[in-house]
Amino acid sequence: MSGSDCYVLRGALLHNATGRVRPQELAHVLTRFVFTTPGGLVSGHCNKRDNVVLQLEVDMFCEHICLAVEK
Repeated sequence: MSGSDCYVLRGALLHNATGRVRPQELAHVLTRFVFTTPGGLVSGHCNKRDNVVLQLEVDMFCEHICLAVEK
C-alpha cells in the first residue's frame, strides 16, 4: 500500500471521499483493498485475495499505522 493509497482510503473512510480525491482515483483504490472486522464472517489481516485485493483487518491496520507514527 502506498502513501497515496492510504490517503485516498483515509478520505473515503473519514470524509466520504470529499476533498482532493478524484472519483476515478477513489474507485481504483477501493477495488484493491477490503477492510474486515475482528471476529467477523471474513477475517484475516494482509491476506491477498485473487492476487489483486489486499484484505486488511481494520483494528490491526489502525494499530500498525499508530505504531508507525510513534516510530
